[in-house]
Amino acid sequence: MNLLLLTLIGVIGPAGPSRASVGGTVRDEATGRAIVGAVVSLPDLRVATTTDSTGRYRVDDLAAGPNHLVVRFIGYAPRTIHVLIPSAGHFELNVTLRATATKLKTLVVRGGPALRGLDRADSSATDRIVSMAAARNHPLLAEPDPFLALSGGPVSVEPESPSGVHVRGGASDHTAYQVDGIPVLSPYHTAGLFGALNPDALSSVRLTSTSRTADQPDALAGVISATTLPTGPRHQAQGSLSMTQARLTMNGPIGSQGAGYLASVRSGFPSAFAPADGAHLRGESGDWLVKLETPVAGGRLTILGTGSDNEIGAATRTDPAAQDDPSLPRHEFEWRNRSLGLSWQRSGGAGTSTRLSTWSAQSQAAATWRNPAAPLGLQAARNDLGLMITTERPGAGGTITGGIRIENRRTEYHTAGDSSEPASDAVGSTPLATGFASHRHALADGLALTLGGSVLLVRREVLVNPSAALQWRPTRELAVTANYGRFRQLAQSARNSESVVDRIFPSELYVSGGLPGIPVARSDQAVLTVDYRPTPAARFTAEAFHRTQQGLLLAAPRDNRPFSGRGLEIGAGVARGGSIEAAVSSARVGVLLSYAIERVSLTHGDTSYIPSYGATHRLEGGLTLFPGAASSIRLGVAGAWGRRSTAVAGGFEWETCNLVDRGCEFAGSPIASGRLGGTRLPAYVRIDLGLRHHWDLSLGGRNVQVALFGSMTNLLGRKNLLTYATDPLTGQIIPIEMRPFAPLVVGLDWRF
Repeated sequence: MNLLLLTLIGVIGPAGPSRASVGGTVRDEATGRAIVGAVVSLPDLRVATTTDSTGRYRVDDLAAGPNHLVVRFIGYAPRTIHVLIPSAGHFELNVTLRATATKLKTLVVRGGPALRGLDRADSSATDRIVSMAAARNHPLLAEPDPFLALSGGPVSVEPESPSGVHVRGGASDHTAYQVDGIPVLSPYHTAGLFGALNPDALSSVRLTSTSRTADQPDALAGVISATTLPTGPRHQAQGSLSMTQARLTMNGPIGSQGAGYLASVRSGFPSAFAPADGAHLRGESGDWLVKLETPVAGGRLTILGTGSDNEIGAATRTDPAAQDDPSLPRHEFEWRNRSLGLSWQRSGGAGTSTRLSTWSAQSQAAATWRNPAAPLGLQAARNDLGLMITTERPGAGGTITGGIRIENRRTEYHTAGDSSEPASDAVGSTPLATGFASHRHALADGLALTLGGSVLLVRREVLVNPSAALQWRPTRELAVTANYGRFRQLAQSARNSESVVDRIFPSELYVSGGLPGIPVARSDQAVLTVDYRPTPAARFTAEAFHRTQQGLLLAAPRDNRPFSGRGLEIGAGVARGGSIEAAVSSARVGVLLSYAIERVSLTHGDTSYIPSYGATHRLEGGLTLFPGAASSIRLGVAGAWGRRSTAVAGGFEWETCNLVDRGCEFAGSPIASGRLGGTRLPAYVRIDLGLRHHWDLSLGGRNVQVALFGSMTNLLGRKNLLTYATDPLTGQIIPIEMRPFAPLVVGLDWRF
């Protein structure tokens, strides 16, 4: 019965207070199982309690008279019982509840917006982790990009159309990449996209540049490691469609034994909306990722595959009649990468872990540069085969990590010009083996020392790379860390970073160190970092660094075309500077700001120059506002002062991708002209505004989130400059503008 009338006849006892109590057990009607945490209330008396771990409840000190006793628990139909409280004594009243489906209203709990620097996993004082949730809230990103989200402070990317990630004054090829520990080569797109990894397939990206472990790929400046989404206990899907890209990601379980899958695909639209005129780029780009996991031999086996493809064609002339002439050939650029890896990891007792992995990573690039004065064709490839085993074991004095990495690296680089210029070739394989170890030891309360290093064997040459980190934590909120590290890099790129063509052809063109005449590059770096976190919602970081580099391969001093056809110069570099960063959030507002000052210089022979990526001052940041649980507003600002460029000669027409012009423009055959880094550029300033609103829907019994977003870039309409060009007919110096309009990006994304 839903309504039970009980007449309670109290037993008159000795004289005392006119009070009574009610108690009993609450159980499931069908199973008889005790219900823990059920709410039992007497609303007429304004008293309530909950059932304990055995399902019992008790309410004492009750006044006599008729009352209602109400029992509620999520997932059960509530029950109301009429009771007559006696004048004294205790009455035992057991209650059963009937299970029923209960639909709850959507509850949004917001603990402040996710921001770079405030991610829970980002505990490093010197390096950084960015979750994809934080990347989606970045004030300067119209759409999430795992690499662009790292920019700020000691990390920079060139504005508008980046061609690589630069860490503490390093060139783009000095940064290595991996996904779940598997190396990925040259993971760049162009013409509207940058990072060749679908952000929806990732949970986070991590940059390690100071506290780098020796088991990571060899790189002078840093390693960007992407972590994929877990396969998950249920099937899920998310995707997006915008003016620049379409992407889809799915993940979920396979069977009931703990296996799972993750699959993603993405396609870019460099020319989908472009008009018919030949000045616009023509081509396509895309990337994919597949992961399979399953328990094996007490551990977890993972098979991972990634890849990306790019094809771009550009007009060789700036005059409209020649651009639209189908008989005239175009510049052609294409590049791709593939990585396939297998890893097995097991955690043992006392915190020990073992990881075994093997991989094949490949990249290929081809180009035809049709400058009539100096045509050049290119074929380049790199193929890495590797095997690595690592172990980690906590000890009485600290954590010990060690292992060995064995690789064979083959690179091919072929160029051919006209009959007056001989072909050039650099082909060979380099076997190498690396042994590495590190030990973290607590010296005293709040003071810890990490010592590590690696021994690299390359063609019978032994190279030692020590590293050390001393961290002092005088309080829980403050950490001061001093780092020193020596890093090596075998394969370097023959791409000419001073050519404007790398804005549409950002592929690294590898030449392997260790071959005759090709050195193994070396970098020595010292970094001092102060990290202050007064609350979980606020973080302030400051750092100073100094880097020296030797054995650098430089294409720009030998060739003014997009890539080297006349050999490479061996040079050196020096970079020093500092940065400050701040991240602060509240329930509805997140603020992110960073400022960096750097001095970067590259030297070859008796000559030195400042590279195009070596701006002296950089400012980035903005705020993300949540006026409601389903809406966000992003306002971002980016600035760079002390920018340098190498001027170009030849006709040149350029415009970055934007909706206003329905595409990306690149026309002409520009070549670097004049002194390297000798052209000063005016300050770069950009303000962006982004809006987003999502709706939570129910479809087929599942929650579905659909969002509409849009972004306006360069709201002030400032005419920022890429470089200067010399008119071939008049000799006039012409500024080449980056983005004269405020391009618009609109799109729709979803997840269910």
